[in-house]
Order: sequence, then structure tokens, then C-alpha cells
Amino acid sequence: MGALASGAAAVVGTGAFSTVEAERSVEVDVEGDAQAYLELTGDEDFIANPNPTESELELAFGVDVTAEGGGTGFNDDAVTEVEGIVTIANQGTEDDVLVEFGENGDDGNETEVHLEDADVTLTLPEDETLNPGESVDVDVTVDTTDPSGSESEGDVTIYAEAQ
Repeated sequence: MGALASGAAAVVGTGAFSTVEAERSVEVDVEGDAQAYLELTGDEDFIANPNPTESELELAFGVDVTAEGGGTGFNDDAVTEVEGIVTIANQGTEDDVLVEFGENGDDGNETEVHLEDADVTLTLPEDETLNPGESVDVDVTVDTTDPSGSESEGDVTIYAEAQ
């Protein structure tokens, strides 16, 4: 009888499998930068679309913007530092979210964009982590003394990862 029972188990199997293919539905809710889990908003005096509820934040420093005091651009042949020009906030549920620049955070807390009219440096506080509801400001330095780029616009990658 024992040999018969073990033979039946071999025929039925152990429940192990080598492959499974199953189709499932996927739905993603995409929001503008101001409504996303990682909120990106900008200072109205320097950013063209400071509160993008249906689109991406465009870091157009002084482009198509008239500051409250009437200024419309950065000084030529000068270095201008602006604190808190962009705010990054954790609107998700994860604790200890590290925010850095570059693909996979490769640029750390500082990144540069070299344009034909200015070299722009964006800086975050070093090793800043955000819990839900917390935010951090990005400071910007606009250097028009000796621009090293040839393009009128560039890209910045903001990377966030729960620790």
C-alpha cells in the first residue's frame, strides 16, 4: 500500500512549476508635477509654469516671466544665486525618500546645465530625506560670465528613492 501511495504522489506532483504566463490589467494614474507623489513646484518670479497641475514643471529661469518687481531676466556677465527657486515635496506614503539629481541619483545633490547664455547649477541640501508631507528647496546659481554650452535649453533629472 505504501508503494502505491508514493507512486500516486509522484503522478499528482508537488505543486512546483517551471513557468507561468498570465495576463493582468494595469492602470496608472498620471498627474502633473504639482499633484504627483513627488511634487515639483517653482517660484513664480523665476519659473514659467510654477504650479503645473496638468504638466511637467519647466525650469525656464526668467524666460517669459516678469518678476513682481518688473525684472525680466538675469544680469549679463554676472553670477546670480537664488534660494528656494524650486520646491520638491513628498506627497506619497514612503518614509525617508532621498532626493538627488541625475539618472539613479548619479549627480548627487548638485547638477549643472550648460547653456549658450548661462551655466546653471541646481543644488539640494546634502543627504536630505523626506517623509510624507515634508519638502526641500532647490537653490540655483545662474552664471552668465562665461557660458560653456551651445544649446538654448537642457534637461535636469530629479531622482527620488525610499531608503
